[in-house]
Amino acid sequence: SALDLRVVKVWYQAGRNVGFQNLKLLTPELLLKDDSLVQIDEKRQVNILKMDRDAMRDAEVLQPFAVAANTFKQCWVTVQVPADAKAGVYRGTITVAPEAGAAFAQPVELTVLPFTLEEPKIICSIYYRGRLSKEAPVCNSERKTEEQLLAELKDMVAHGVTNPTVYQQPGPDLERYFQLRQEAGMRGGPLLTLGGSSSSAVDSTIALARKYGFTDVYFYGQDERSGDELRAQRAWYDRIHAAGGKVFVAGYKDSYEIMGDVLDLPIFAGRPDVAMGEAYHATGHLIGSYANPQGGVEEPETYRRNFGLGLWKAGYDCACTYAYQHSFGHSWDDYDNVKYRDHEMAYPTVNGVIPTLQWEGYREGVDDMRYIRTLERLCREKEKAKPDDVALARQELADMT
Repeated sequence: SALDLRVVKVWYQAGRNVGFQNLKLLTPELLLKDDSLVQIDEKRQVNILKMDRDAMRDAEVLQPFAVAANTFKQCWVTVQVPADAKAGVYRGTITVAPEAGAAFAQPVELTVLPFTLEEPKIICSIYYRGRLSKEAPVCNSERKTEEQLLAELKDMVAHGVTNPTVYQQPGPDLERYFQLRQEAGMRGGPLLTLGGSSSSAVDSTIALARKYGFTDVYFYGQDERSGDELRAQRAWYDRIHAAGGKVFVAGYKDSYEIMGDVLDLPIFAGRPDVAMGEAYHATGHLIGSYANPQGGVEEPETYRRNFGLGLWKAGYDCACTYAYQHSFGHSWDDYDNVKYRDHEMAYPTVNGVIPTLQWEGYREGVDDMRYIRTLERLCREKEKAKPDDVALARQELADMT
């Protein structure tokens, strides 16, 4: 019951970054339990879905799969270690049983460490566009039934993202949305909302957020603005602060000179700027990172590095790339928008979600930060006894990262 077994699906994608390049690239990405959910036609260079694209549904458990002669197929094994598992080395086997021929057992060894990892210091977020819908389920980034929304929120928690942004509009559905977040295991921390910022919406959202235990409520400004367009938002920022809220928004470096005194959480594009982070910290504000890269690029190690130890080393406070899902056309068709590829860290189905290799990389980045936070706590506990040894250990850690 602690094992999640999947196969890595190689299929055609339209580029290597978020821009549409009209390429036909065979790309390992999807982590499927039913390998036949997506097939490829190498002669025509197209993907073939097993069912209608708005009816996509993976199997509950790993299904038998075919491996053509003289080829290989990757499998993905995730072990969810129970919270009450005793420390030690656990051994077992995974048996591979061909349809014809003898089965063989692959030994597996797992070490459970004798401590519990701390939660990351930073806000572990991602732009999440999903909103509750009472219509029939479809597979896109916007409309979600309760079943779909809950499954995706649980998937984010399983990947370390405990504070995704909220696009849900104020109203009766917002409270249900908060209840589903709590059911998925998301509690506390700040609320990062893009759901509405009129005076009445701000007041009602803050009141409801307090009821559900959020520490602060950040409202979203007009993003990616510079110069006079950014300067013109100051009165709106002031209204948010007067109501008891805070402001976060994606933007560029010139935001510090223009709005640094009132922008509580800028989400900066690209490589983290250490000096900019220090400048915002000097004002008592936080700083976050997105577009390094945007979501959906099939590079797990890039996400692990850039949204894990990279942010820790830069001293940033929030990981929040764009986006968990954004269907520029349809989520299951990478060729139906000529400007952008769909931003998919996990693909929607009618009853759940299908993870990807890049999404696993994002999770590993969060895990790395949990190890760092645990190490820092141990350093603090030992610092008074052996300050020289601690200083040396910190220098060695910095050199490694």
